[in-house]
Parts: sequence; C-alpha cells; structure tokens
Amino acid sequence: MSLWINTLKLGAQGDAERAREILYFEIPSALRQADLSNGGRYEGIVPEVTRRFIGNLPKIERGMAISRADDFVDYIVDKVVAGIERTLLLVEFCCADPDLTVDDLAREFTGWSGLKRNQEYKAKYVADNLHSMIKAGVALPAAIASTVSVVGEPHYEFNEIALARGWQIEFSWSEFKEDAEIDKEYRWLSESDFEEEPDRSAETIDYGSISVGRVVLNLTKFIDKETELDFQKLSEEISSEIAALLERHHQQKSQDGYKPIAWHNVFWDVWLEYKGLYLHIEMRDPHCAVDHQLADHIAANYPEVTKPKRLNIARRRKAFHDECRALILARLKSWASTFDSR
Repeated sequence: MSLWINTLKLGAQGDAERAREILYFEIPSALRQADLSNGGRYEGIVPEVTRRFIGNLPKIERGMAISRADDFVDYIVDKVVAGIERTLLLVEFCCADPDLTVDDLAREFTGWSGLKRNQEYKAKYVADNLHSMIKAGVALPAAIASTVSVVGEPHYEFNEIALARGWQIEFSWSEFKEDAEIDKEYRWLSESDFEEEPDRSAETIDYGSISVGRVVLNLTKFIDKETELDFQKLSEEISSEIAALLERHHQQKSQDGYKPIAWHNVFWDVWLEYKGLYLHIEMRDPHCAVDHQLADHIAANYPEVTKPKRLNIARRRKAFHDECRALILARLKSWASTFDSR
C-alpha cells in the first residue's frame, strides 16, 4: 500500500493527526532523502527527476539551476505534497458532508488553493478522485460512494512515487524562478527585499541531527523511574530554552515574524521530530507545513511582519529550525553521556 492511500484511509477514519504525520514527514522522506555518507547529497525520485531536467537545460541557465538544485527539489516536494493534501482534504470534506452531490462538493470544497479551473473541471476532479479512492479501498460514506460510482472514472492509483516521476517539472521550474525572483544569470532581481545576501549554508538542514536525536530518545525505553524523572526535567529545561531562543530572536528583530514562524511551523515540526521528549512549546493552528502556506498566513494575519515573502519566510524558518535542532541535539547528547555513565 502506498503512503498516499494510507493517508486517505486514515483521513476517512477520522485520524487527522496520523494522516498528517505521514503527509508532512513520511511522504517527503519517501520522495527525497539526504545521503549523509555523501555530504548530505539528496537522493530519491525527485532528485533524480530534477537532475535529469537540469542536465537538459540551456547552458546559460544550467549553472544557476545546479546552484539551486536542493532548493528546487524541496520546492517540487512541497508541490507534490500540496497535491496529495488536496485529496486528503477532499476525503475529510466528504466525510463531514456525505449528502452533497458532486457538483455541490466541487462548489463548496475549499481546498482548491492554487488550482484555477472551471466548475466542470472541478466536478470531474471530485468524481474521478472519489471513485478512484473507493476502488483503492478508502471507506467513504455510502451516499458518496453511490453518487460517484455512476459519474466518476477510477483513473487514479494514488502512488506518490508515480506522481513525482510524472511531475510536469518544466512548469514548476518557471514558477520556482518567479517565486525566487531570479533570472537566468542568477541575479537577485530585488535585492532590497532581503536583509542579507543569500547564504546556502543557512538554508541547509542537518538531517543527521534528527537521526542521532531519535537514537538518543530510544534510550528512554530502557531507563528506570528515577532516570525517567530526570528525563522529564531535561524536557522541561529544553522547552524553556527553546522558548528563550524564540524570545531572543523576537527581541532582536520583532518585525521578522519569528514568533508566528515558530507557532505555525517550526514548533509543530520540532514536536513531531522529537515526540519522545515531553516538550511544552506553543503551537497554534493552522499548521502551515510548506513555506508558501506559512508566508501567506503570516501576510494575512500578522501585519507587523515586514517583507513576508515566501523566500524571506523560508530563510528565517530554516535558520530558526536549525537552531532548535542544534539546541535539542546538544542537550540530548549531554544527557546521553550522563546516562551511559550510570
């Protein structure tokens, strides 16, 4: 069973938390992984498709594309995940309103963000996807199943790897360049929009920290009650230190929006990455899992944040996320060394 189908089944069962854990973490990992034995080089289906595409670009554009290859991979993964998320939202919408017709579903469904199509296309999308879901074993309400069985065609298999492999990458490349505001010579078209020159090192993610952190957290399965209390105390201290780290960023540059970045993205991700810790950090709805969603939400709801463009928000999010990970990893390593000496 594909991760995508599993996500849809969980959505139909009402398990929204587990469905989104797969959507935001397991599916992206299935699409691209960092090979730590090869300097963190991206591997997987999306990096393969991306490298093939970049290799066929005109020479004048290829150099810039190579320098932004990892960013472009992340961009495509975000797009693929957003497409999968729409189907999950559709499942949840159908389960909440099982008596609506296909036309009503297409008209009232609010998950069309980024899809500029007419009502006829949307109705066909709804009917074909729902019919395909039923064929794949997703337990949709009986009324929905009866409706779409006569109007929809089961075209879709809901395979995240196949979706990524067949992605229309040339369109994403044009969108990526426009969103990043770069031209073929790799010049920033509006350098005044950025606080500093782009720093690739600031945008990298220490995937090793997650793995090592999980190894350390697994030690908690074998500790005694006294040590468990120590671990709870450690978790409280880490929570306080993360909150203090956020406050320092806010005090230094309150207009940069580090608080909403943390509330709506970073703290959600950190909590899921280190679920073995008893973290008490502030997470607010909605969880904006991808950068464009986060930037749009901040622009609409936090007017005090200056320059809330996707690239600015992405840079701040990645930098703060890396700091949180580094803080947690350092504390876990220190605690593990104490634990090992007992």
